[in-house]
Amino acid sequence: MIRELIFDNTLLPLPLYRNALDAYAARHRAVASNIANASTPGYIPTRVSFETQLAKSLNRRQSNHHYHPDHIAGAEDYRTVRHAVWKDLGAENANGANGVDIEKETTILLTNNMHYAMAAKRTAGLFADVEKLSKLK
Repeated sequence: MIRELIFDNTLLPLPLYRNALDAYAARHRAVASNIANASTPGYIPTRVSFETQLAKSLNRRQSNHHYHPDHIAGAEDYRTVRHAVWKDLGAENANGANGVDIEKETTILLTNNMHYAMAAKRTAGLFADVEKLSKLK
């Protein structure tokens, strides 16, 4: 019962936070790989997208006030949105060897670290709230 309340409940955003943390960790790995391969000839940078899919899901949800994933073909519950990993085939040859731009990668990494920290803090806060509720008699 507690597991269903925490992980599957529509009122608690834990599935969304879990998926966000997974996406930010995957993006960190992708950027680390991009930086490590900055001088590898022909290397194609890896990208991770999450926010775009989440925004699309939330926009669909807002535009359909009677939203239910079973009622709208192709609609996705925002709590089930997952990240996607892809190769940036359109990356320009920024450094003479491949499409890795160290400044761009560093900016992505710093932004990603802030997003990860925020999601981790919100997740910890959610667990603290659940713990407080569990102690109520």
